[in-house]
Amino acid sequence: MDKQEFIQKMKDQPFSVLSDLVYQYIVDAIVEIRFPPGSKINTKRLSEELGISRTPIRTALERLVEQKLVEQVGEKGFRVCQIDWKDCMALYDIREMIESNAAYIAANTITEAQLEQLRFSILAAKKARANSDILALFEANNRFHDVIVLSTGNNYLIDMYESLKTWIHRYQHSLIAAQKYDINIDWQTSIDRHVVIYRAIKSRYSMVAKAEMKDYLHHIYRVLFDGGLVTRSPIGSED
Repeated sequence: MDKQEFIQKMKDQPFSVLSDLVYQYIVDAIVEIRFPPGSKINTKRLSEELGISRTPIRTALERLVEQKLVEQVGEKGFRVCQIDWKDCMALYDIREMIESNAAYIAANTITEAQLEQLRFSILAAKKARANSDILALFEANNRFHDVIVLSTGNNYLIDMYESLKTWIHRYQHSLIAAQKYDINIDWQTSIDRHVVIYRAIKSRYSMVAKAEMKDYLHHIYRVLFDGGLVTRSPIGSED
Protein backbone atom coordinates (compact mmCIF):
# COMPACT_ATOMS: atom_id res chain seq x y z
CA MET A 1 0.00 0.00 0.00
CA ASP A 2 1.55 3.33 -1.06
CA LYS A 3 0.45 6.85 -0.08
CA GLN A 4 -2.22 7.14 -2.78
CA GLU A 5 -3.69 3.75 -1.90
CA PHE A 6 -3.72 4.72 1.78
CA ILE A 7 -5.61 7.94 1.07
CA GLN A 8 -8.06 6.08 -1.18
CA LYS A 9 -8.72 3.47 1.52
CA MET A 10 -9.51 6.22 4.01
CA LYS A 11 -12.10 7.54 1.55
CA ASP A 12 -13.51 4.10 0.73
CA GLN A 13 -13.53 2.88 4.35
CA PRO A 14 -14.40 5.95 6.46
CA PHE A 15 -15.45 3.84 9.46
CA SER A 16 -12.37 1.62 9.56
CA VAL A 17 -9.93 1.89 12.46
CA LEU A 18 -7.30 4.37 11.30
CA SER A 19 -4.47 2.73 13.21
CA ASP A 20 -5.15 -0.52 11.30
CA LEU A 21 -4.75 1.27 7.97
CA VAL A 22 -1.57 2.94 9.21
CA TYR A 23 -0.30 -0.42 10.45
CA GLN A 24 -0.75 -2.00 7.01
CA TYR A 25 0.82 1.02 5.32
CA ILE A 26 3.94 0.75 7.48
CA VAL A 27 4.13 -3.05 7.16
CA ASP A 28 4.03 -2.75 3.36
CA ALA A 29 6.68 -0.02 3.47
CA ILE A 30 8.94 -2.24 5.60
CA VAL A 31 8.35 -5.36 3.50
CA GLU A 32 8.95 -3.52 0.23
CA ILE A 33 12.08 -1.83 1.68
CA ARG A 34 10.60 1.66 1.23
CA PHE A 35 11.46 1.90 4.93
CA PRO A 36 14.92 0.23 4.83
CA PRO A 37 16.21 -1.95 7.68
CA GLY A 38 17.81 0.19 10.36
CA SER A 39 16.09 3.40 9.22
CA LYS A 40 14.35 5.69 11.70
CA ILE A 41 10.63 6.31 11.32
CA ASN A 42 9.83 10.00 11.64
CA THR A 43 6.30 10.11 13.07
CA LYS A 44 5.94 13.85 12.44
CA ARG A 45 6.92 13.52 8.79
CA LEU A 46 4.68 10.47 8.39
CA SER A 47 1.69 12.28 9.90
CA GLU A 48 2.22 15.18 7.50
CA GLU A 49 2.64 12.84 4.54
CA LEU A 50 -0.57 10.91 5.30
CA GLY A 51 -2.54 13.90 6.56
CA ILE A 52 -3.38 12.36 9.93
CA SER A 53 -2.43 12.88 13.58
CA ARG A 54 0.49 11.08 15.19
CA THR A 55 -1.72 9.12 17.61
CA PRO A 56 -2.78 6.31 15.19
CA ILE A 57 0.80 6.20 13.88
CA ARG A 58 2.19 5.57 17.36
CA THR A 59 -0.51 2.97 18.02
CA ALA A 60 0.48 1.16 14.83
CA LEU A 61 4.18 1.40 15.65
CA GLU A 62 3.69 -0.02 19.15
CA ARG A 63 1.93 -2.98 17.55
CA LEU A 64 4.87 -3.42 15.17
CA VAL A 65 7.31 -3.34 18.09
CA GLU A 66 5.49 -6.35 19.55
CA GLN A 67 5.88 -8.13 16.22
CA LYS A 68 9.61 -7.29 16.08
CA LEU A 69 9.38 -5.44 12.77
CA VAL A 70 10.11 -2.14 14.54
CA GLU A 71 12.14 -1.35 17.63
CA GLN A 72 11.77 1.58 20.00
CA VAL A 73 14.67 4.01 20.29
CA GLY A 74 14.56 6.13 23.42
CA GLU A 75 11.17 7.25 24.69
CA LYS A 76 9.53 8.34 21.44
CA GLY A 77 11.73 7.14 18.59
CA PHE A 78 11.19 4.12 16.36
CA ARG A 79 13.48 2.28 13.96
CA VAL A 80 12.93 -0.54 11.47
CA CYS A 81 14.49 -3.77 12.72
CA GLN A 82 17.46 -5.10 10.81
CA ILE A 83 17.20 -8.17 8.58
CA ASP A 84 18.27 -11.30 10.46
CA TRP A 85 19.31 -13.91 7.90
CA LYS A 86 19.72 -16.60 10.54
CA ASP A 87 16.07 -16.02 11.33
CA CYS A 88 15.39 -16.46 7.62
CA MET A 89 16.95 -19.93 7.82
CA ALA A 90 14.71 -20.73 10.79
CA LEU A 91 11.72 -19.54 8.79
CA TYR A 92 12.47 -22.14 6.12
CA ASP A 93 12.57 -24.86 8.78
CA ILE A 94 8.99 -23.92 9.72
CA ARG A 95 7.94 -23.56 6.08
CA GLU A 96 9.14 -27.09 5.43
CA MET A 97 6.97 -28.45 8.24
CA ILE A 98 3.87 -26.53 7.18
CA GLU A 99 4.09 -26.72 3.40
CA SER A 100 5.22 -30.31 2.97
CA ASN A 101 2.16 -31.38 4.96
CA ALA A 102 0.02 -28.90 3.02
CA ALA A 103 1.13 -30.55 -0.23
CA TYR A 104 0.25 -33.95 1.21
CA ILE A 105 -3.27 -32.79 2.14
CA ALA A 106 -3.74 -30.81 -1.07
CA ALA A 107 -3.27 -33.95 -3.16
CA ASN A 108 -6.54 -35.17 -1.64
CA THR A 109 -8.49 -31.92 -1.34
CA ILE A 110 -7.53 -29.62 -4.22
CA THR A 111 -10.23 -28.64 -6.70
CA GLU A 112 -9.93 -28.40 -10.47
CA ALA A 113 -10.15 -24.61 -10.23
CA GLN A 114 -7.27 -24.56 -7.77
CA LEU A 115 -5.22 -26.87 -9.97
CA GLU A 116 -5.74 -24.38 -12.78
CA GLN A 117 -4.46 -21.61 -10.49
CA LEU A 118 -1.32 -23.66 -9.83
CA ARG A 119 -0.81 -24.16 -13.55
CA PHE A 120 -1.32 -20.44 -14.19
CA SER A 121 1.25 -19.51 -11.52
CA ILE A 122 3.82 -21.76 -13.21
CA LEU A 123 3.13 -20.11 -16.57
CA ALA A 124 3.44 -16.69 -14.93
CA ALA A 125 6.80 -17.71 -13.44
CA LYS A 126 8.08 -18.86 -16.83
CA LYS A 127 7.03 -15.54 -18.40
CA ALA A 128 8.66 -13.57 -15.57
CA ARG A 129 11.89 -15.52 -15.94
CA ALA A 130 11.93 -14.88 -19.69
CA ASN A 131 11.55 -11.16 -18.93
CA SER A 132 14.14 -11.25 -16.12
CA ASP A 133 11.47 -9.83 -13.79
CA ILE A 134 12.59 -10.97 -10.33
CA LEU A 135 9.67 -9.34 -8.48
CA ALA A 136 7.14 -11.03 -10.77
CA LEU A 137 8.96 -14.34 -10.23
CA PHE A 138 8.57 -14.04 -6.48
CA GLU A 139 4.90 -13.08 -6.89
CA ALA A 140 4.22 -16.12 -9.09
CA ASN A 141 6.12 -18.30 -6.64
CA ASN A 142 4.06 -16.99 -3.74
CA ARG A 143 0.77 -17.62 -5.57
CA PHE A 144 1.79 -21.24 -6.15
CA HIS A 145 2.43 -21.82 -2.45
CA ASP A 146 -0.63 -19.83 -1.34
CA VAL A 147 -2.96 -21.96 -3.47
CA ILE A 148 -1.55 -25.21 -2.13
CA VAL A 149 -1.98 -24.14 1.49
CA LEU A 150 -5.47 -22.71 0.93
CA SER A 151 -6.56 -25.83 -0.96
CA THR A 152 -6.10 -27.93 2.21
CA GLY A 153 -9.13 -26.30 3.81
CA ASN A 154 -7.35 -26.75 7.16
CA ASN A 155 -7.84 -23.48 9.03
CA TYR A 156 -5.15 -24.22 11.61
CA LEU A 157 -2.56 -24.87 8.94
CA ILE A 158 -3.71 -21.85 6.91
CA ASP A 159 -3.47 -19.56 9.95
CA MET A 160 0.09 -20.73 10.68
CA TYR A 161 1.11 -20.10 7.09
CA GLU A 162 -0.58 -16.68 6.97
CA SER A 163 1.32 -15.64 10.11
CA LEU A 164 4.59 -16.18 8.22
CA LYS A 165 3.78 -14.34 5.02
CA THR A 166 4.93 -10.87 6.12
CA TRP A 167 8.34 -12.33 6.95
CA ILE A 168 8.47 -14.40 3.75
CA HIS A 169 7.75 -11.33 1.64
CA ARG A 170 10.19 -9.14 3.57
CA TYR A 171 13.06 -11.56 3.01
CA GLN A 172 12.15 -11.85 -0.66
CA HIS A 173 12.19 -8.08 -1.18
CA SER A 174 15.44 -7.93 0.78
CA LEU A 175 17.01 -10.46 -1.58
CA ILE A 176 16.07 -8.22 -4.49
CA ALA A 177 17.54 -5.20 -2.69
CA ALA A 178 20.69 -7.15 -1.72
CA GLN A 179 22.06 -7.62 -5.21
CA LYS A 180 25.50 -6.81 -3.81
CA TYR A 181 25.42 -10.28 -2.24
CA ASP A 182 25.31 -11.79 -5.72
CA ILE A 183 22.80 -14.51 -4.79
CA ASN A 184 22.46 -16.78 -7.81
CA ILE A 185 18.98 -18.28 -7.58
CA ASP A 186 18.48 -20.93 -10.25
CA TRP A 187 14.95 -19.95 -11.20
CA GLN A 188 14.60 -22.60 -13.88
CA THR A 189 15.27 -25.28 -11.25
CA SER A 190 12.64 -23.71 -9.00
CA ILE A 191 10.10 -23.66 -11.83
CA ASP A 192 10.89 -27.27 -12.75
CA ARG A 193 10.37 -28.33 -9.14
CA HIS A 194 7.03 -26.52 -9.04
CA VAL A 195 6.00 -28.48 -12.13
CA VAL A 196 6.85 -31.76 -10.38
CA ILE A 197 4.89 -30.74 -7.28
CA TYR A 198 1.94 -29.69 -9.45
CA ARG A 199 1.93 -33.04 -11.27
CA ALA A 200 2.12 -35.00 -8.02
CA ILE A 201 -0.81 -33.09 -6.54
CA LYS A 202 -2.82 -33.37 -9.75
CA SER A 203 -2.19 -37.12 -9.84
CA ARG A 204 -3.26 -37.39 -6.17
CA TYR A 205 0.13 -38.82 -5.13
CA SER A 206 0.17 -37.50 -1.56
CA MET A 207 3.52 -38.91 -0.44
CA VAL A 208 5.27 -37.79 -3.62
CA ALA A 209 3.81 -34.27 -3.29
CA LYS A 210 4.98 -34.07 0.33
CA ALA A 211 8.48 -35.31 -0.49
CA GLU A 212 8.86 -32.99 -3.48
CA MET A 213 7.71 -29.93 -1.53
CA LYS A 214 10.14 -30.77 1.26
CA ASP A 215 12.96 -31.19 -1.26
CA TYR A 216 12.06 -27.92 -2.98
CA LEU A 217 12.25 -25.96 0.27
CA HIS A 218 15.57 -27.68 1.05
CA HIS A 219 16.77 -26.44 -2.34
CA ILE A 220 15.88 -22.83 -1.52
CA TYR A 221 17.46 -23.18 1.92
CA ARG A 222 20.68 -24.42 0.33
CA VAL A 223 20.70 -21.55 -2.19
CA LEU A 224 20.43 -19.02 0.65
CA PHE A 225 23.01 -20.79 2.78
CA ASP A 226 25.48 -21.28 -0.08
CA GLY A 227 25.09 -17.60 -0.87
CA GLY A 228 26.55 -16.83 2.55
CA LEU A 229 23.56 -14.91 3.87
CA VAL A 230 23.84 -16.41 7.35
CA THR A 231 27.28 -14.81 7.76
CA ARG A 232 26.66 -11.51 5.96
CA SER A 233 26.03 -8.12 7.48
CA PRO A 234 22.36 -7.08 7.67
CA ILE A 235 20.86 -4.98 4.89
CA GLY A 236 21.35 -1.33 5.74
CA SER A 237 24.39 -1.88 7.99
CA GLU A 238 27.95 -0.94 7.26
CA ASP A 239 30.03 -3.75 5.71
